[in-house]
Amino acid sequence: MKYNISKQPDGLEVRIAGVEGKEKQLLEAIQECQDGRCSCPTQEYRKLESLQVEQLNGKISIRLRSKAGTQFDQLEIERCLEHTQKQVKLQYRSIAGWANSRSPRIPHVAPSPTTRSASE
Repeated sequence: MKYNISKQPDGLEVRIAGVEGKEKQLLEAIQECQDGRCSCPTQEYRKLESLQVEQLNGKISIRLRSKAGTQFDQLEIERCLEHTQKQVKLQYRSIAGWANSRSPRIPHVAPSPTTRSASE
């Protein structure tokens, strides 16, 4: 996941790319912030007046508008994005782990001493 944060007159715009296959989990995490159930290690959500999300071609754009008289701390928003990225990765791994645990296992066979790798 890559992101770019730009200041706007009344808040911030966050553009996120590189989320292919994880859009649903990321959008769910963003929805939690919209609903006031944010798990980020910051208090920036208290400054949030509104949050608009757009999704297009594997990219997500988030428009954060701050309450009158407040400004977002961009470093805190970056912390929140890093936290959200870790949460999405953990959730994605747990889903992948569940799927892998449901498939038959192929036993590992150690290579014989005469086996060579492609780099040799």
